[in-house]
Amino acid sequence: KGNISDKQEMTGKILCEEVTDLTNIVENDCIKIIDYDRIETGVQLRCRKPGDFFTFGKDQKRKSLSRYFIDEKIPRQLREEIPLVADGSHIVWIVGRRISEYYKIKESTKRYLKLEFKREGDDSNGEYQSNDFRGRCKQTNRGDGSADQ
Repeated sequence: KGNISDKQEMTGKILCEEVTDLTNIVENDCIKIIDYDRIETGVQLRCRKPGDFFTFGKDQKRKSLSRYFIDEKIPRQLREEIPLVADGSHIVWIVGRRISEYYKIKESTKRYLKLEFKREGDDSNGEYQSNDFRGRCKQTNRGDGSADQ
């Protein structure tokens, strides 16, 4: 019932780049800047897994990804297609939707990490329509799908 094995990964990639100057970076649905020092295990582009969660609100309340999808009325058949950037079970970014409060830039942020989502075979400048973020989880025998850093 909706179980995703560890051998599945999203068709696409996440480009990671440490940046120091934020003045020329425009965030949009496929580019986000996060607090680099908050990353604990490394970022990975993948589909959802049981136990995934993210934080929201100033008090960083924890919400399961499953509950988020229900609350946002995302159809069941689309939930496996939404690309996620994850740090272990903590969802950093629901691509095309929102980032976790925990990873957002704050006044105390010292290092910045730029995340850019690219679909497989995409040569565009990163401009997508909101419904373009659906992907497909595919079976793979390659590694863990970790992002290049």
